[in-house]
Amino acid sequence: MGPSAGAGVINFYGDNFRADYPLAELGCKIGTAKGKAQFVNERQIKCIVEDMPLPNEDQDALPAAVSLNSHSYTVPTEKTQYRPYGIRQLSPNSGPVGGYTTVIVQGQGFSEEPGTTPRCRFGAPANYAIVDAEVLSYSRMACRTPEMLPLTGGGALPVDVPFSIALTQDDYDPWTKTSHIFRFYDQP
Repeated sequence: MGPSAGAGVINFYGDNFRADYPLAELGCKIGTAKGKAQFVNERQIKCIVEDMPLPNEDQDALPAAVSLNSHSYTVPTEKTQYRPYGIRQLSPNSGPVGGYTTVIVQGQGFSEEPGTTPRCRFGAPANYAIVDAEVLSYSRMACRTPEMLPLTGGGALPVDVPFSIALTQDDYDPWTKTSHIFRFYDQP
């Protein structure tokens, strides 16, 4: 599981991986979306697919495969399935600073399986606040705006900040692409 758009890391584990021969061109794909693969060691290849489709709830997870030559891919199995998650819309998309506004995230791929840690991030990767989130369904999750938000540019309000979500551990760069914005304004 990981973001459908962004730089989420997908690790493939197996045996006899290599990249030490002429014409070696590691590749990976999730569904039909191809990505960049990097040799880690003979038992691991790291993959990044920057943009992939979001399957509907009634669809299976996407097959994941890796290749040492970017042409002949492994045969996907039950253990090599990947379910991407992503944001479609925020409601509301603005709220007062310190107002604890409940934000409903509409999207797809939300799951609260063991090992998931649903979170919302308000702000840019260098200046942000992270809050816990709750998965409501496959297509909805909720979080509250943070009490304090590190503001840039002297803290002038209103301010628009990038918004993203994550469901997996930070080790895998789980944050969705920050293409959604949340606007903070002064309390009335």
